[in-house]
Amino acid sequence: MDTLGKTKKLVVVTALITLLFALLFGGVFYYFIFLQKSLTEMNRQIAVANRDYQTLLQAEQSLKTLTDNKISIEGLIITNESEVPFIKDLEMLATTTRVEYSVSAFQHEVISSVSRFEKVSIQATVKGPLNNVFNFLQLLQRYPKGVELKQVQLEVLSGDPKQKNVWRLTFILKALKVK
Repeated sequence: MDTLGKTKKLVVVTALITLLFALLFGGVFYYFIFLQKSLTEMNRQIAVANRDYQTLLQAEQSLKTLTDNKISIEGLIITNESEVPFIKDLEMLATTTRVEYSVSAFQHEVISSVSRFEKVSIQATVKGPLNNVFNFLQLLQRYPKGVELKQVQLEVLSGDPKQKNVWRLTFILKALKVK
């Protein structure tokens, strides 16, 4: 009988140890599933954060580009402060290219009553040798403000033997100006 009691005790102890291992295994299994879900959620959050970071970098680059473009565009437009220097620059271009420069009309043209802008219109004449007149025209095309040439007319002056090689360039120059 002693063997039967020992066998029962051994079976009960084995059953308890087996139950304990089963519970321990279930707990560890549940813990690993929990960790896996946590890691999956963390990876999703990291992916979202990386995507947001990339979007932020792109937005920052776009803002920098827009700021640079805004500065470039603002540089093309004449302001009240830059109107007189603009006119003096035109005179300086004429002096640099050694041509005679004269303005016959200067006016501000309203684009529309609700617009913040108007056009500065200058009707001018340039006289000089063809090379100099052509150089003036080339420099005017490269001028850093947004200028528009209208009604350009080039003619040789005749009748006076002293003005044998003198050409006249007549044009209307228009530039955008902030009111």
